[in-house]
Amino acid sequence: MNNSNNDMDLVMKDILVGLKLKFVKPILEDNNRTVSKLEDFKEREDLHFQQVLNKINELEKKIDQCPVLILEAIRNAIEQAGEN
Repeated sequence: MNNSNNDMDLVMKDILVGLKLKFVKPILEDNNRTVSKLEDFKEREDLHFQQVLNKINELEKKIDQCPVLILEAIRNAIEQAGEN
């Protein structure tokens, strides 16, 4: 009886190992590939976000300079009108 229990245990163990290799391992490998792709995507998104943020900061600086440029243009126009 003990021998047949051991044989049954070995058969069950072989079945479980086979199931793991056939079903679980491919899913885990696919999950690892998916995680890797997501990490790559996140890195690209982070880089893109930083680029957009830098462009926004550049635009803010240019917008801040606009009133000064307009005032300079008005001053130059007044000076030129005064010279004539």
